[in-house]
Amino acid sequence: MRDADIIWRVAICCIGFGLFQTPNMRALMSSAPAHRSGSAISIVATARLTGQTIGAALAALCFSRAGHDGAALALGAGFAGLGSVMSFLRLAAGAARLTRCDGRGTQHRTVQHFPVARAYS
Repeated sequence: MRDADIIWRVAICCIGFGLFQTPNMRALMSSAPAHRSGSAISIVATARLTGQTIGAALAALCFSRAGHDGAALALGAGFAGLGSVMSFLRLAAGAARLTRCDGRGTQHRTVQHFPVARAYS
């Protein structure tokens, strides 16, 4: 595999991580009280590092067990697909929670307001 093939694949992953982590961190940090922002960021960092460690171990296990027939790639694609389905189900549940019906069948959008935690007040 050429270097250019690896670079464009890593670039796609980096774009995906950036698109996910920025709004996710903003939502987490804005939902925490200002005096607990240090605890919130440490929990996020611990969860991220734990996920990276488990992911690297599972990737190594898949590659060591699968050989060179492409089974590791199929297994990785299956895990990615499962993660996508779980994420979409979470989004659908959140959208359903934001929409409520009154007794006459009329739907109303409810808005949840989260306090903004500011690091520098």
